[in-house]
Amino acid sequence: MFVAKAMANDGLSIKITPEGKVEFSTGEWGGNPVYADGLVNGHTYEQATKTPTSRSDDALRNAADQAIKHAYDKGAKVALMYDKAGSFHREHIEAGLRKFEMHNKSWRFKAILVVDQHGNLWSISTTAHKIGSCGQPHSLGLQRADSVARSYPRT
Repeated sequence: MFVAKAMANDGLSIKITPEGKVEFSTGEWGGNPVYADGLVNGHTYEQATKTPTSRSDDALRNAADQAIKHAYDKGAKVALMYDKAGSFHREHIEAGLRKFEMHNKSWRFKAILVVDQHGNLWSISTTAHKIGSCGQPHSLGLQRADSVARSYPRT
């Protein structure tokens, strides 16, 4: 719930969808339906909470790749990562995204979102920015003039 509240507090429209209802299925895996966690501004999203056992750069990049792959496996259009321990930096997530894209060239997410341990919401792209920064339209249709522009933390 912490992550859903963080997204809602930043102005995103959140709907948590039930698993098991066919109308909310986002695809199939091994002949069985799969379900994303919900909808963010009308796009399916899947959350992964990652707390790597090691803080090495390789472990953090691999954990980010696994979080992104988890959203892909669920058929979500938005990959959402909860950085509960504050372990990740932008470079780790971008490297994980590059690793994922090497093996999945035809798949593109609408957004890669990160909620940090303080409840700040971030969007990861080639130039990371805080959701709603400076009132500029976000790829999910968010406009919010009162947010402060910040880059996702670097190493």
